[in-house]
Amino acid sequence: MNNTQRPERLTDLIKRLLDRGYNRAVEPVIRAIVRDSTSGVIAQRLDELNVEAQRLADIGERLRPDNPVIRALLADLETVLTNDQRRIADASVDIQRASIDSANTITKRLALPGVTDEQFRRVVGVSWNSPSEEAVARLIEFVDLPEWQDEIGAMSDTTLATVRNQAVRGIVEGWSPLKTARQIQQTVESLPAHQANNLMRTLQMQSYRTGQVANMTANDDILDGHMRIAALDDRTCMACIGLHGTVLKTSDRVDDHHQGRCTSIPLVTGRARNIQSGIDWFNELPEERQLKIAGRGKLDALKNGDIRWQDLQQDYSNPAFGRMIRETSLKQALQR
Repeated sequence: MNNTQRPERLTDLIKRLLDRGYNRAVEPVIRAIVRDSTSGVIAQRLDELNVEAQRLADIGERLRPDNPVIRALLADLETVLTNDQRRIADASVDIQRASIDSANTITKRLALPGVTDEQFRRVVGVSWNSPSEEAVARLIEFVDLPEWQDEIGAMSDTTLATVRNQAVRGIVEGWSPLKTARQIQQTVESLPAHQANNLMRTLQMQSYRTGQVANMTANDDILDGHMRIAALDDRTCMACIGLHGTVLKTSDRVDDHHQGRCTSIPLVTGRARNIQSGIDWFNELPEERQLKIAGRGKLDALKNGDIRWQDLQQDYSNPAFGRMIRETSLKQALQR
């Protein structure tokens, strides 16, 4: 068994396995959302908005939130977003099921890399237990929660409010009608797909991590817990870097932020894992990469001892996903 696998390879493996189910379930949904925002009635409303913005610019007036063209756009956008919510709700069940299946496969593969079930029984004298899909599905309740429906519903409310706010902002900041129209168009075309991807990625990872805990709990007689693993690249936040390499109980889930990429490695009893801590990994980076990840203020504060790594980790609670962890701002870290 190779106990010195690089974390990058582990996270790449997990990403590949998870992406198979994710792409099958979500890509058609995202494409449909983008299509709804760039063609059909919404495209017609956006064309009308551009024409109205040009007309107002020609006569020296501003584009206001109560403009009939904006009101028509918002009314049709609400209908489109309601359809998008339905698509997301339908896809969420497939995402959850794919995540459960991946958790069964990945947890065993990380615990017993290169070792078959037969070899494990013969050498160690035990077998790997897999909890039933029904048991894990009952444990993972995200898509059945009213809070999950609220998460989906917030997409519509947030998008509509953002469009209105863009119109108000244009008035407050003295934008021309054409600039206001451009800002609204960018919002309509990009925000729904981004929000849907954020929701579905987070659902996938939370379902996967919960399924992973179910697998490890079923095998806690041969496991000593699991070790948290971050992607460790320039997109990894400081909270996840600081937590990389920490050890959790088999019953403790890896908590992460929205679209977080952290996972964990099961720790088999009697088999050591040689994983460099995230803090040591960061300290060995050239300063140019440290600055890219942390920013000048946080990097200087860490080096001067003004803040500690744990000051960069903040717990927060999401109504649907429960406890999560994110990186704090420099101001928050300095106040701890």
